[in-house]
Amino acid sequence: LAVGSFKFDGWADIDLVSVRKKEIYGGGQPCGDTLRFMRDGDALLAVALMDIAYYLAGVVAGEMPVGSWPMEALKAQAVASRTFVAHRIISRSQARYDVSATTQDQVFNAKNSSHARALEAVLRTRGEVLTDRGDIFCAYFHSACGGETASAADVFSGDAPIALTGRTSDFCQASTLYRWQRTLSLLEIENALKGLKPVSGAPVEKLYDIFPVFKSGRSLPARAIAFDCVHRGGMSRFKANEFRLAGGGGPTRLPSV
Repeated sequence: LAVGSFKFDGWADIDLVSVRKKEIYGGGQPCGDTLRFMRDGDALLAVALMDIAYYLAGVVAGEMPVGSWPMEALKAQAVASRTFVAHRIISRSQARYDVSATTQDQVFNAKNSSHARALEAVLRTRGEVLTDRGDIFCAYFHSACGGETASAADVFSGDAPIALTGRTSDFCQASTLYRWQRTLSLLEIENALKGLKPVSGAPVEKLYDIFPVFKSGRSLPARAIAFDCVHRGGMSRFKANEFRLAGGGGPTRLPSV
């Protein structure tokens, strides 16, 4: 690794710190005042180290329209995001970094991390987190639920905290994603599912048909919990969220299932 005229060899992590406490830029994005470089196989992993308030303000600005939404909504987002990252820090204590800056964890908008209203929402909720029976939990959130949220246990691994077991809701009817429609060809889905390990059955070969699987006892319309794919190698089942992220082309292409 070379930084200016300085060259570093070996396996040790390297922290690049701004002595004037000005923001360091990486990939055109501000990354706080400390950037850590770590060897990741044959690649170089760059991790931004930053104050939690700075990070949360960037998440509030990345997940919500901070200029137009009510302050109470921004504060609610700040609490949810603080809870989410606190859980990630605890559960990933042995990992090389806590969170990514994308929808894989929380969207971090570095350019707006100093937005006055985002920072105000963070500071006015300082120290506030959500708990389930006394424990911080992974506070998943989304922009629209289509009238009913899915239980976190149906989407992610493990048991769902009481707050994330699924509820009916009409608050997002104005969202453009409250009702949506997409068209995907079998070939597109087949190519996207190649290499994805199914819950049961063999990896997908020539795809013939797809059938959604719903929770027993639920009336339609309901969210699918899995998809059965009929293909040349037989029938294989995929968890709904894995199917959505891989076969559906990701959260933008297929917002929900």
